[in-house]
Amino acid sequence: MNEQKGKEDRIAVLIDFENIGLNTIQKLFEQLAAYGKIALKRAYADWSKANKSNDQILELGIDAVHVLKSAEKGKNACDIRLTVDAIELLFTSPIDTFVIVSSDSDFIPLINKLRSSGKKVYGAGDKNKVLKKLPISCDQYFYLEQNNSVFMIENDSEKKVKKNSNPSKTEKKVQATEKSEIDEMLGRQIDQAWSEKTTASGKPIPGPIAVDVVVKILKIEKLKSSPYKSLQGVLVASPLLTEHWLRDKNSIVRK
Repeated sequence: MNEQKGKEDRIAVLIDFENIGLNTIQKLFEQLAAYGKIALKRAYADWSKANKSNDQILELGIDAVHVLKSAEKGKNACDIRLTVDAIELLFTSPIDTFVIVSSDSDFIPLINKLRSSGKKVYGAGDKNKVLKKLPISCDQYFYLEQNNSVFMIENDSEKKVKKNSNPSKTEKKVQATEKSEIDEMLGRQIDQAWSEKTTASGKPIPGPIAVDVVVKILKIEKLKSSPYKSLQGVLVASPLLTEHWLRDKNSIVRK
């Protein structure tokens, strides 16, 4: 339910139509009504090729944003337009919650930007297509699936609570891996920042300095209160950092 008392969250739903379609959208809207007021609905596509959905768009009250594809940009044209609109809304509108409807993990940098700016971000996508790192990056994720013409939506955080009630050792390991995964782009930023400090000093990086770098790049308050807990947790969470760096007591050293 809506966490804020006395104020109804304003929600913007941005739909990557060519990735998701509209079959489950009405059910999603019904679920989102419990979290606030949907103030904006937009679906992005080359509508000259998807005009069969025009009647459904009108019935659902969705603004159809036409993105004319070029040969160079291909499918990324809709992703780019959706991202640009989300950033514009971030700075020019009173939106509290963004809902990115797509199974495409390319939206993770956008989600990180919106969340670091103090916005809630929910995701929604095809359960059979979405990679684990996309739901993890959102405050909440809705799985969209079709079952004998009855569309069902599962809430990812509720699903995890059920799993956590009495998890086996194997489930605990899987959950730990899911919780502590670091996005490749952020891993590269940490790697570069640590490399610059190593080059400057020619010595191992003291733990507190290495932690300070991680906290700033991941935009978290404290490492201890994050899913990573420690520098070792950060290394384990990123294949890139594991490949390049090593813990040496309370320092980080280049391999």
